[in-house]
Amino acid sequence: MNPLAKGLPRDPAAEKSILAQPFLEESSMPYLRGCIEEDYFTTEVYRRIWGAACTLFDGGKPLNFPTVTGLLALQQTDIVSQLIGLIDGEVRQTEPDYLIGILAEKARLRRLMTICEQGLNRAALGEPSQEIYEGMIALAAINTTASVGIISTKQLLDQYGLDRLLYYQRTSGLRLPWPRLNGLLAGLQPGQLVLMAAHTSQGKTSAALQIATETAKQGLASAFFSLEMQPRSLFRRMTTQLSGINPRNGGSMLEYEERAKERTAAIWLGENPIWLDSSSRTVPAMLAAIRRIPREPRLGLVVVDYLQLIQTTGRPESRAREIGTLARELKLAAQEFGVPFLVLSQFNRESAKEKRRPELYDLKESGDCENHSDVVIILHATELEAEAVDRAMVAYVPKQREGPRGKEVSMVFRSDIQRLEEVQL
Repeated sequence: MNPLAKGLPRDPAAEKSILAQPFLEESSMPYLRGCIEEDYFTTEVYRRIWGAACTLFDGGKPLNFPTVTGLLALQQTDIVSQLIGLIDGEVRQTEPDYLIGILAEKARLRRLMTICEQGLNRAALGEPSQEIYEGMIALAAINTTASVGIISTKQLLDQYGLDRLLYYQRTSGLRLPWPRLNGLLAGLQPGQLVLMAAHTSQGKTSAALQIATETAKQGLASAFFSLEMQPRSLFRRMTTQLSGINPRNGGSMLEYEERAKERTAAIWLGENPIWLDSSSRTVPAMLAAIRRIPREPRLGLVVVDYLQLIQTTGRPESRAREIGTLARELKLAAQEFGVPFLVLSQFNRESAKEKRRPELYDLKESGDCENHSDVVIILHATELEAEAVDRAMVAYVPKQREGPRGKEVSMVFRSDIQRLEEVQL
């Protein structure tokens, strides 16, 4: 089917919900004014209403039904009816940042369609192919860049309030399942690239699954991209973590109570939005999969397991440079979707050979991935006894853009149920 037959990319419900925000809560206008562009709206009526709202706000006038209708002229009954629908109708109860992200993405797609149409017309006229190509690349670079808008410090205070601005790290982060580590990081913040690194078989996948489960407990969805394990295996591991029952210990001879705990954990997982994917092996494929996830409940976390297994497109370069490029792409994606991206990574063998704690420079084929990361968490086993069920570990934070660095939290990895726990003080 011709994709143009489906119409231009748009989300009428998101447009209505974001346009209703300043009428339902006028204090949101300072923030929206700096983030929304007129072409985010696909109907002329909505564009005119938004333009009137901006004119009133910029002029320091109140924003309400009478002032907008007065500015647009009462004779235009279609606009009046649309305004009534905005104020009295049902709107999507979603964070403004999420709705703005949807509208920005739809607008970028429409701009790209226009650029492609211009390219087709120029090609039909016989213009030099290189000039057409270079022109389209330049236009695409300009028109697909995310608009962050400009906002004054006064507008920031008006929008977020003093307490939220000063203490946002303690209130707005995605909660981790380990209280002391969560306090050290103040949770995972929207738009962060968080690198969690460990040697092979030291619990990084299990830790990431615990974070995904904790995300679901907070009413948010998560997307878990595994380049090592199939969804069924990930599901079984999460069931084991939640139930605390190791099925290998008893097999079919598990007690009735233990089997009931397993079933309860599995049912809970089935009722919560944790999306598992083992087929997306490039960053573009992962981003395409994320865009197919339903918008409700809101996406709160993306996990990639793990960095060195991601495939790249285009001409091969040095692996270190490719890893750095992948980290940069994932950081940009975290900012685009407005959620933390938790990316797992492995270390090279040098620290293990030297019997020391791994550091940032030990990241395998790292390129400059640590430079693109906002937070780096290192999981390190301090005891490597092969027969030990409970393995002593530390979670070490060598990098954090906003917060203390070089801190450790004592942990224990319970290998029988594949779960990382904090040591009780």
